[in-house]
Amino acid sequence: MAKVKNIIQLYIICLFCFSTSNAIAQRDYEEDLRTFFGGAMLGGNLSQISGDGIEGFHKLGLNFGAMTYIKLDDNLALSMEMLYNEKGSNWWKGVDPIITNTNGKLYNKYRITLPYAEIPVVLNIFDKHQSNFGLGASYGRLFNEKEILDSADLSKAFPFRKYDVNLIINGTLMFNQHWGMNLRFNYSMVNIRKLYNLDLLHREQQYSRLWTIRAIYLF
Repeated sequence: MAKVKNIIQLYIICLFCFSTSNAIAQRDYEEDLRTFFGGAMLGGNLSQISGDGIEGFHKLGLNFGAMTYIKLDDNLALSMEMLYNEKGSNWWKGVDPIITNTNGKLYNKYRITLPYAEIPVVLNIFDKHQSNFGLGASYGRLFNEKEILDSADLSKAFPFRKYDVNLIINGTLMFNQHWGMNLRFNYSMVNIRKLYNLDLLHREQQYSRLWTIRAIYLF
């Protein structure tokens, strides 16, 4: 609970900072409307962990937070976000491939849940309608982890790295001045875990892969 409270406090502080930057930007709108603007986003993730023996983006997770843009040129802007970003992996009986161990035992379900507080920084190229495409990176801090194999809790047995560094490919389609839809792909640039469960058919090093779709509102 203490970790969750710390994350909530961190979000409140960051949202205050975003609001402050937007207020400053509003005072400058008469000089340059394009310099600063911010927004909020809410959506979901489809994720998997490369190396856990499971194929497919079966893990659903939340993705929400706030962001701010700094325009560098008419068609170029740097964005920074503060996110809650839930990653992981999910398998249940009936989804290929069958999860088994070296002794031939079959399992019914396997789930990994990894919530991060994450700060992505993306360089965005805009078109005349303010839709954009971007490339960037993010730093995420893991504040909890859950690994369940059938009814067994393996959360403490094979710990994950406490941070995650990701490559980001990002695209946003704006429908009007305020509303848009964002599609993003994340891939870990460092492994999220080296230790693994020898009872399962895992690769030694594991990496997170993630598709995100979000609604965006720009202030």
